[in-house]
Amino acid sequence: MNRRSFVISATSLVLLPSASRAADTVGGRFVGNGTEARLGFASAYRREGLTSKDAVVVVMTEKSHAGLKNPDADSLSGKFGSALVISLDRPGGLMFRCHVIHRAMTRKAMVLGVVRAEGVSFDGNRVKARFTTNGTARLLDEPFEVDIQVDAGIRPKLA
Repeated sequence: MNRRSFVISATSLVLLPSASRAADTVGGRFVGNGTEARLGFASAYRREGLTSKDAVVVVMTEKSHAGLKNPDADSLSGKFGSALVISLDRPGGLMFRCHVIHRAMTRKAMVLGVVRAEGVSFDGNRVKARFTTNGTARLLDEPFEVDIQVDAGIRPKLA
């Protein structure tokens, strides 16, 4: 009886720190050429920003990119299906890079001024934001739409 209680207590202590960390979430609409992509995985990483400011890159993909050293670069190749890779200056939240990768679109491109960042907030080591095109936009003559909300923990800068 005492041995079972000890094992359960020790297991609880080991699992407790990871259980207290909030999950990364992403949801909303990402449509390219009339085909919807389901972005289900999100992560955020520190990076160098404009004029050497602190910045964060937010990676949102259809397939899991957990545990990879360079998920932003790997996402640009389409390795994880459709993806949005967005860089934000911190603490102001200014978007300075946005890559749109959609499996139904013939081209992948970096766009600025089409996708907007709204409600960007940095709360400790988390980033929350909404990214939107406010309806259908065009990327190199292909229609696409973004209306995505993300909440992700910010990991250390990638090496």
